[in-house]
Amino acid sequence: MTIIPVILCAGAGAQLWPLSRSNRPAPFVPLIDGRSLLQLTLQRLAWCGASVICVADEAQRFLVQDALRQERLHGPIVLGPDGAMPAVAMALAALQVRTLEGGDPLLLFSPANHHVPDCVAFREAVLEGVEAAMSGAIVHLRARPGLPGPVWHRGVVLARASTVLAALSAHAEGTLLACANAMVGVACETPAGDARIRFVRPQPVDLRCCRQQAGERDFMARYARVVEQAFAGPWTQVDGWNDVAALLPADTAGNHIAGPAYTVHASRNLIHAHGRTVVALGTQELLIVDTRDALLVARRDQVHAMDEALAQLRHQQASLTARPSQVVEQWGQLSSVDQGERFGIHHHRVKPGGCLGLRLHHHRSEHWIVLRGTAEITHGEQCQLLHENQSTQIAVGQAYQVCNPGSIELEMIEVQTGSFIGDQDVIHLESATG
Repeated sequence: MTIIPVILCAGAGAQLWPLSRSNRPAPFVPLIDGRSLLQLTLQRLAWCGASVICVADEAQRFLVQDALRQERLHGPIVLGPDGAMPAVAMALAALQVRTLEGGDPLLLFSPANHHVPDCVAFREAVLEGVEAAMSGAIVHLRARPGLPGPVWHRGVVLARASTVLAALSAHAEGTLLACANAMVGVACETPAGDARIRFVRPQPVDLRCCRQQAGERDFMARYARVVEQAFAGPWTQVDGWNDVAALLPADTAGNHIAGPAYTVHASRNLIHAHGRTVVALGTQELLIVDTRDALLVARRDQVHAMDEALAQLRHQQASLTARPSQVVEQWGQLSSVDQGERFGIHHHRVKPGGCLGLRLHHHRSEHWIVLRGTAEITHGEQCQLLHENQSTQIAVGQAYQVCNPGSIELEMIEVQTGSFIGDQDVIHLESATG
C-alpha cells in the first residue's frame, strides 16, 4: 500500500499581515518555534515516505522547494494558475500521478494552512480510512462536524488517484477537461542542485477557464461514495490571527506571546514580535504584530476588517502587501534591513553553489561586504574572491554577478545608494542559479 501526500499550498493571501504577504502567504511564514505551517504539515506526513506532491503558485515555488529541503523530502512541485481553487489543484495532482507516472496510489490531500499537533493520532486516523479508500470511496477526515464550506476546506481527503478523477468526471467535468488539456503540454524543470525535486508546469492558458467553474469546487460532496470520519484531537485551520492564538500557549492573564514581548497589567492580548522588543502595558484584547517594515495594532474582535485595511494600504503602499521583508529565492534568502529615499541596506544569505544572476542598475551604485564565507563577484573585466570583512564597489551601469563558490553559506551586506533604488532598476541579464 502506497500513500502519497499531496500538499495544497496554492493561492495568494495576506490573512496574517504584516507577517504574511501576497508573495508569501500564511502557510509559509514561521509561526511555531520558527517553523511554518507548511513545514509542520510535511513533518506530520513524513511517515508516508520521502516522496510528496506539492501544488503551489509559480511565485511560491522556491518557498516550497526550501521547505522540502529542510524536511528532507522530495517530489514534484506542480505549479498551477495563481490562486487556483482546490478542485484544480486536486485534478492536477491526480493527473500527475495517473498520466505522467502511471500509478494509482492513495493520495492524501492536505491543506497547508491546517495544524494538527498530535501526529501519532493523525496517522492512526488516516490508516483507519485506508480500506474504504482502497475500495473506491473518498474518505473525508475532518476536525469536527458542522463546519461550513466545501469538503476540502474542512479537513483532509484520502482517495485513490482514479477515484478523484472519477469524481471530477462526474461532477466537475469542465475543470477536469481543462486540467487534462493543460497536462498534455506539461513542462518539467529540475532546479540546480536538487535532482529529486521537479517544477511541473502545466500549460497556463488551458487553466484560465477553471476560475469560472466555482459551482464545481465541492465536487467531492456530490460523489456517490463519501465516507465521513471524525478526528477527536486538536485541529486548527489558520485563516487569521485569532486562529494563531490557538497555536500558542497562554500565560495566566490569557496573553498569547511569540517573540521578545512583555506584558504588564495586560490580558487576553495576542503579540507576535519579530526583532524589536514589544511591551504591552495595561492593554486588553489587542492584536500586536511587529515586523521589520510594518506594525499592526488592532482589537482582536476587529480582525474581520483586515481586507478593508489592506485595500487602502494596497492603494498607497502596494509593496507592503505584496513583498515581505524577508524573501526566499532559488539562491538563498534576502532580508531588508533598512531603506530610505536614496539608500537601501539588505542582508543576503547565499547557499553553497548559489548565484545571483548577471544584472546591472542605471540609477544606483552598490557596496557589497562579506560577513561570512567566500564570495565570487564578477564586475566589468574583473573577477574577485572576497572573504570575511572584505568588500567591493559596483558602479552605476556596471554589470555584475555574485556567487558562492564555497561549501558553507555566504552572508553579505548590500548597501545601495542612488537617485532611485526600486526593483524596477534591476536589469536582469542572466537568470540566477543555485
